[in-house]
Amino acid sequence: MNGELGRYEILEEIGQGGFAIVYRARDTQLGRLVALKELRSMLLHDKEWVKRFRREARTIARLDHPRIVTIHDVGEVEERLFIVMRLVDGPSLEELISTRGHFSWSEAAEVIIAVAEGLDYAHTQGILHRDLKPANILIDPERGPLLSDFGLAKLIDRGVEQRLTMPQQFMGTPHYMAPEQIENPSQVDHRADIFALGVVFY
Repeated sequence: MNGELGRYEILEEIGQGGFAIVYRARDTQLGRLVALKELRSMLLHDKEWVKRFRREARTIARLDHPRIVTIHDVGEVEERLFIVMRLVDGPSLEELISTRGHFSWSEAAEVIIAVAEGLDYAHTQGILHRDLKPANILIDPERGPLLSDFGLAKLIDRGVEQRLTMPQQFMGTPHYMAPEQIENPSQVDHRADIFALGVVFY
């Protein structure tokens, strides 16, 4: 898909998720390449999905750490909602594992330590990731491993739970989820992210 979205020129699609499509785009004002994540059109009239999307933008905007993908802008143009982020011109850890196989212990430890630094920072800000997996760890050629996609983040600021899941639902990727995230998602805390990090390390 090519075209324009406000000040952004859409160049190509680079990824898809459950509720959004990610494009490589150009910021025509600043002249830089960015990643633009747009909410799927079929969800625009679903208030819960829109709320979740806007929450993701606010969540990421609170995080300022060299191990977390930076958000540049949030926009809404002609009922199209999107987040603009740093373009990571490198593979995800999932893609890297599929092409090169297992890492050595030292290489794996280097990646996990970097991700743990970003995760620890997010936790100090009262934010859980809740969907930590290789696909959400991007390998930036300049900065190394970066945490991305806080769309399932749970805000625990001041002890107030701000969830959008309905009763009897859970969010996340089953292969990486701690048991309590499936059994009792309302009681999940930072230990669920640590569990997922351990699974990724394994």
